[in-house]
Amino acid sequence: MDSNHPLKTLLQLQLASDGSATLHLPSILSSLSHAAFEPSIHLQKWTARINSLIHSKDGGARWAGLCIALRTSTLSRAIMLDCAQSWVTASLSLTAKNESLPVLKACIRLLRYILTAASGIPEFQRQVTTPNVPKFSSALVSIVGKHDDTELQILSLNTLTHLLVNYPTLHRTLQTSLNSTALRFLNGSSPKPVPQALVEASSGLYAVLHYTGGKVGAAAQWRKSPSQPLGDPLIIIPMNIDRLRIAVKVLSDLLRTSNPRPVAVPIGPLVNLCVELLSCSAQGQGEGHTDRTLHTLESSVVPQIQGFGCILLQSLAASAQQALAPHLTNLYYCITLLLEQKLAAFQQLLSLNAACALLTHCPGLTDPQLPSRLLRSILPNLTFLLAPQSEAQKDPAQNGNAHAAKGRKGKKRARAYEGDEVFKIGRDMLCSTKEAGEVVLATLDATQKLLQCASLSPSIQSLTGRILLALFTSLPHIPPGLLSFDLSLHSQLHAKLQQGCITFASGTTSNMSKSLGLVINASVATDSPSSLTIWHDIDLMLHPRVPPLSLSLFQAEEGQEELDTRKEMGVATMAEAVPPLQPITIQDNASQSTKLSPDPPLPAITSTTGNSSTLVINTQPSATAADAAPRAAPLVAVRPESLADASSNLPVAGSTIQEPTIVASHSTPVANPIPAVKPIVLEEDEDEPMPDIDLGSDSDID
Repeated sequence: MDSNHPLKTLLQLQLASDGSATLHLPSILSSLSHAAFEPSIHLQKWTARINSLIHSKDGGARWAGLCIALRTSTLSRAIMLDCAQSWVTASLSLTAKNESLPVLKACIRLLRYILTAASGIPEFQRQVTTPNVPKFSSALVSIVGKHDDTELQILSLNTLTHLLVNYPTLHRTLQTSLNSTALRFLNGSSPKPVPQALVEASSGLYAVLHYTGGKVGAAAQWRKSPSQPLGDPLIIIPMNIDRLRIAVKVLSDLLRTSNPRPVAVPIGPLVNLCVELLSCSAQGQGEGHTDRTLHTLESSVVPQIQGFGCILLQSLAASAQQALAPHLTNLYYCITLLLEQKLAAFQQLLSLNAACALLTHCPGLTDPQLPSRLLRSILPNLTFLLAPQSEAQKDPAQNGNAHAAKGRKGKKRARAYEGDEVFKIGRDMLCSTKEAGEVVLATLDATQKLLQCASLSPSIQSLTGRILLALFTSLPHIPPGLLSFDLSLHSQLHAKLQQGCITFASGTTSNMSKSLGLVINASVATDSPSSLTIWHDIDLMLHPRVPPLSLSLFQAEEGQEELDTRKEMGVATMAEAVPPLQPITIQDNASQSTKLSPDPPLPAITSTTGNSSTLVINTQPSATAADAAPRAAPLVAVRPESLADASSNLPVAGSTIQEPTIVASHSTPVANPIPAVKPIVLEEDEDEPMPDIDLGSDSDID
């Protein structure tokens, strides 16, 4: 049994020489386990071999010994406590030498684990941790200053942050050097900016430097920290745009960092900075002479500056929450103005995330117009998913122009047919990029939160509900491959639409009772929310606590304000999107003109009993047809300018269609039956008449 011990096998084969240990290091690390370090006679030989590898003259052997020591420490706490002093001393001596990058990284990882893994043992802290942590931190500061490797610098900065959080009082004497090390990468760089990962590591270290002041002095030091980033100018090209990015990152990390005691956050200056960043525009020009080149460069970074404002506002809303109540109107106004502009996808995503953060953490907005205006500005991010017009309906004027411009040589014009876009192979994705899909999901999140706001206007609230219901019913007909390259977007969008429709229907008992099927489908879905959410929906059905909705699902119930809003957004019903067909005039044999209306409704047939059959047409309006409720017209996305022409051809709202009724009775047949309508022959072109066919000139007749 002892001959099969894993440590014995490794010592005899893979660790027999320094070169073999370096070559077989991956297999050695993967073969070790907790069972291998149970008490045995091989543990002493194992630790002795690790020490010999760490003190080897070969750099590869030292790297292998450090990696094996780290793996042994993670698997056996007892061995780590016994060998910690010797391993820490050897590793600290290696960090002071000019070692290779792999050896330095292995030393940093081993020292970080040993000095923080046994922090709960007082004797270990007194003998190992307290004397060696300041030495290790000083060595890390020196490594950051001497080496230019980005990965080594990031590892050193992250290790310093981890040690400072665990042992803040031991770093009190190193506060000046730590501050200089953090600010070294937080001053910006030109023309090449500082890597984002290095900025995040430096910002994380800078955000915890106030811990060195202890419980009493930490709050005072934290209050001094935001003053430096706030003093940076906003638009200085190109270096200070990088400084601005770093300042926003530092402020965001400071707002998320905990403190042992409450601190006074400078909300006023931070809000002013957010407003300045969000209100930045390329249209304004300074007084006096303006350099066109400088103005062009400044205009090119305006979207980045606005994005920085959204990121800072998101962190500020999550941290300050109700303390932002006096500034909510100004912040909502800036976000609304930004979303009303034509933005790129990344700007829309950042703006929507900032709006969601405000709606989640600061819901106390009392302005009667801003919520409706904000919801109106983000709804176009959803309406493009509705069924668009076919290629034949997009521009009917083009067909007429093509017919008028036709030459005299008999060339046929190009024809467009209804639904011809289905046969197009090169159709574009609705969400062609990942950011476009994230914008749609973020818009649904913001819409759901805005629907819970009681200050929405009835027209915007009703139109939003109609759009959500139209999207929810039309989404199953859109293939996931046509929606986005990310096939999971379809299911995510369906789940959010379903939850949004449930939230919208959370009104009176009658509204929730009509949504019973929707709630049940959401509860049995595989990607359904938690059971608490389901019970919340069921509780709303039984005990509604939300004011009733003012929802108009039918076109006859649509008000003028809602109609104007819908047309400005470019959303039309199916009746408005499809141009009305003109009556067709045909000539029969008796040269009598007859007009046929396009697609008449099917007549209702009532059967009675009798001796014989007769069809009698009743031209009086039917009571059933007059009392029937109008159908809900589905919504489609069209161009706003095409709605004015289509709305003039619509019937008056509230009017009913009178249908003829056909009654089947059994009586004597009438003398003059109804003549059958002959087939209609339509000419394709007015200047190309159909040639006459002589039936007597058959080639088969001799």
